[in-house]
Amino acid sequence: MTPTSEQIKDVFRDLFEEKFKNAELKLITVRYPEYFEENDCIRVMIVFKLLDGDLDRKEDLYFSTNARTKLREINEHRFPVLSMVEYEDYMANTPKELLLL
Repeated sequence: MTPTSEQIKDVFRDLFEEKFKNAELKLITVRYPEYFEENDCIRVMIVFKLLDGDLDRKEDLYFSTNARTKLREINEHRFPVLSMVEYEDYMANTPKELLLL
C-alpha cells in the first residue's frame, strides 16, 4: 500500500525535529510526479525558521539518506528530491497567491 502524503510528511517532520534542534519547522509539502514526469521521485519542500545559529551541516548532508531509510519503512521507495528553504526566503520569494503559510 502506498503511503499518504501525511505519512510522508510525518517522516520528514519527525526526522527534522530530531536532527535540527535549533530550527522550527514551519511547513512541509509533498508533490507527486505529474503524468509527464518520471515516477521514481517525490518532491518535498521543508520550510523552517532558524532559532539560533545555522543548521548542522553534518546532519544536513545525511538528512536525505536518513529520510530514505525512514521512507522505506513505510513502503515509500521513490527518491525524495528535497528542498530546504528558510522561512524568510520562502515569504520573500514566493508569490502571495502561492503562499501556503
